[in-house]
Amino acid sequence: MAQKIRSELQGLFKTGAKPSQQDFADFIESTLNIKDDGIEKPPGAGTPLKITAQGEDEKLLDFYAGEAKTWSINQKPGEDKVGLNISNSGGSKLFIDSSNGNVGLSIDRPTAKLHIQNTGNEDALRIDDELNDTTPFLINKDGNVGIGTTNLENYKLNVQGNQYISGDLKVNGIIEVEQITSQGITIKDDHNNSINLSQEGITIDSSTRIKLTVQGSSIEIDSNKITINTSAESGVSINGSNF
Repeated sequence: MAQKIRSELQGLFKTGAKPSQQDFADFIESTLNIKDDGIEKPPGAGTPLKITAQGEDEKLLDFYAGEAKTWSINQKPGEDKVGLNISNSGGSKLFIDSSNGNVGLSIDRPTAKLHIQNTGNEDALRIDDELNDTTPFLINKDGNVGIGTTNLENYKLNVQGNQYISGDLKVNGIIEVEQITSQGITIKDDHNNSINLSQEGITIDSSTRIKLTVQGSSIEIDSNKITINTSAESGVSINGSNF
């Protein structure tokens, strides 16, 4: 039996023709069968096309370019993997878990609402804006994160632009400032006390008092006096002279 195109079949069954048994066999083989092929259009104007899954992996569709299969859609890529799966010869590319709705990219066992498995040297996630003038968000293959930049170098987080942090900021390491502008860096508290680091030096502005403590010794400055507390024998040293 051979599959034939419509024009060939029409020629076999035109008025006055005498189709043979083989012609009828070819006609049947060239059409879809609801039972054999698992595809049908149920009655009802609003009822969509129905496709019955085939085989242990519950395949729905295979896509081809000529004789080469390119993509597949199935519902069960593994014994305990139930969901919508789109794959090619390299494995799963998109999987939606039926039980919890988790989405996997290049992984068919997603453990989060969006689970991306990096499979090469490409970036794991990139979000560009519509005008493509900056790159708002990027996670590269090493897990480094860039906001407003694609130049991550060796930084775990590289942010280009202003930042606002509401809450505590804890740093276990060195804070390094590569370039200080004329305005410098200002640190303020809730009482409007501030420390400014600029090209002019360090400026401390406080409405109450200023206290500097080093290894148990301290200097306190308020509006009326300067107090020096030290456990050292020399007390205060000015130009090499001890007091």
